[in-house]
Amino acid sequence: MATAAGVGSKRCPVWKFFKYFKEENKTLCLVVTSSDDGTEKVSVKEFKGQFPTKLKKHLKSQHAAEYKALEMEEKMNGTTKKAKPGSQMAITDAFHPATKSWLYLLGGTNVPLSLVDCPEFVELLKELDPRYNVPQRKKLSREIDQVYQCLKDKLKSTISDSQKISLCADIWTKPGMSAAFLGVTSHFYSSTNKKHHQIILAVWRFPSPDTGERIADLMHHIVTEWDIPMSEIFRVIIDNGSNMVAALKQQSI
Repeated sequence: MATAAGVGSKRCPVWKFFKYFKEENKTLCLVVTSSDDGTEKVSVKEFKGQFPTKLKKHLKSQHAAEYKALEMEEKMNGTTKKAKPGSQMAITDAFHPATKSWLYLLGGTNVPLSLVDCPEFVELLKELDPRYNVPQRKKLSREIDQVYQCLKDKLKSTISDSQKISLCADIWTKPGMSAAFLGVTSHFYSSTNKKHHQIILAVWRFPSPDTGERIADLMHHIVTEWDIPMSEIFRVIIDNGSNMVAALKQQSI
């Protein structure tokens, strides 16, 4: 049976079996294999760049035991990471209840932070509660990132309650090909609250070229970030673009 000879520095579990060298922009397979005469040697298979999808395909075709271990770890990571109960409120316990509501409104919607500078809106809040001192924009902005992470953890917990998840993915390109963005949404039924959910997982800028391999790599990163096991992805809805079709084939979805 082959074993890993080194551990990569990347977050994705596949990097337990590979090491990336930034200067040369190459990745080496560090799996140790045993030959028929009992001697061991490092595979040292070389790949250009750092694409987890390509590395997983190599494990699947050349190192079955390591690939099986990788699949099990990805599945465990996707089902054991839970949001801590009460974490959403823990960060802002020191704030006025209205300020907490402000923070979660800003962190969970598209309402701009500049709304706090609007005199008419401040006057509205004063009418509702004359004793409430509206926080300054700078004070609110310091808490936004933490609130966003709390809301994200809560959504992860909701996603983990589902057994099967469908994804929608598409690439939108600005006129003149000046920029492109990959959007991925999730759709699932929660067995806990008995409701259907639709969650935007990512809208990421996508530098050219938008090849199938690069799309597959980015989608793998997105589902890993949201702790979604590949085994729970029921269906992925895309257009008929050749690069999107190639991306799903590489992910074996």
